[in-house]
Amino acid sequence: MSSLQIGARENLIFQVGKDLSKKGHKVLFVFIGAHEKLLEKVDASCETINLLNWSNRIPLIRKVNKIKLFLGIWHLKKFLNKEEPDVFLSISIPPNLAALVAKTLSKAKTKIIVRQSNIISIRNYPEYKCVKKRMRDFLIPILYKNANGFIAVSNGVKENLQRLLGKSLNVRVIYNKVLDKNWRDEPKRKPKHSWFHDPNLVVFLAVGRLVAKKDYPTMIKAFQVASNTNHSIRLIILGDGPQKNKIEDLIKNLKMKDKIQLQGHVQNTQPYYYYSYGFLLSSVSEGMPSSVIEALGATCQIVATDCPSGPSEILAEGKYGRLVKIKDHKMMAQKILESLEYRIPEAKLLERAGDFTSKDGIKEYSDAISGFFSGN
Repeated sequence: MSSLQIGARENLIFQVGKDLSKKGHKVLFVFIGAHEKLLEKVDASCETINLLNWSNRIPLIRKVNKIKLFLGIWHLKKFLNKEEPDVFLSISIPPNLAALVAKTLSKAKTKIIVRQSNIISIRNYPEYKCVKKRMRDFLIPILYKNANGFIAVSNGVKENLQRLLGKSLNVRVIYNKVLDKNWRDEPKRKPKHSWFHDPNLVVFLAVGRLVAKKDYPTMIKAFQVASNTNHSIRLIILGDGPQKNKIEDLIKNLKMKDKIQLQGHVQNTQPYYYYSYGFLLSSVSEGMPSSVIEALGATCQIVATDCPSGPSEILAEGKYGRLVKIKDHKMMAQKILESLEYRIPEAKLLERAGDFTSKDGIKEYSDAISGFFSGN
């Protein structure tokens, strides 16, 4: 897995490892240059291997995971030759590519399972026209053919993989089931932000990296239009990324600094979800956004783009939240205002959130990994 961050995905996989270990399997977590906080999350029942540990002492490499993965391929090949694990699971695209190259170079008979969490751009499919084309896209079809099985985080991602590699692909769909039993519990304290302490304000939340595919400009323009009608609404955006300056400039130019604020990366987001009225997602592409699931578990009123893929599946085509067209800020503004007037009942949202519990996710991953190993 990635060696840089700890999120819902990472925490779920740590629990999967613990569960497999309890069932009598030998479990190893393999990192390339992971930091100490990530290593500490691994349960004591599992082993940890941190290749290229020295990379954390070099500033130019320490925070660039793709460089670590590239440099670590040869070491990963040696690991596969030495340990010859029965099954090797990688959980996002850069680690997937590194694992498949290492397997190709090795002599190991290890079965590689690739977890695919995002949509890949494919020519001649109009529904993917908004998906960013990347340099790695030409490598994915070549290397992914060497995988023994796939775990897709949504039916949309499964369909995308099958269009890319063929209908006969061995794919299992496992949603991002990231809600633990404590998710709905009231936090010990409210976030410090003053908006949460003003009873006259209604706070909306957005969570995610500040990158192009999240299309924050559409969200910000939509919020400007909605706030012109309802002066009490506010928007807090959690996350950091390369588009930060661009987004800050847009907020400033639209004179929305008193209504929209960036809070940067926040380690514990649960209090923000819990005390927010609504949640916004404006992405042009996703896989199965954990942020929408977490918002659902916190009974937020959700307004999300109907992008490929994930939001529509989570919200059951609009039954549990409002879906809008990609890059349509006027429609999003309309749905924000609609969510204030017609609230979806909390009990209904919690009923749907029950389909995304981490307990079920752990079992599904454990069963899938065991199934790939046994050939079922």
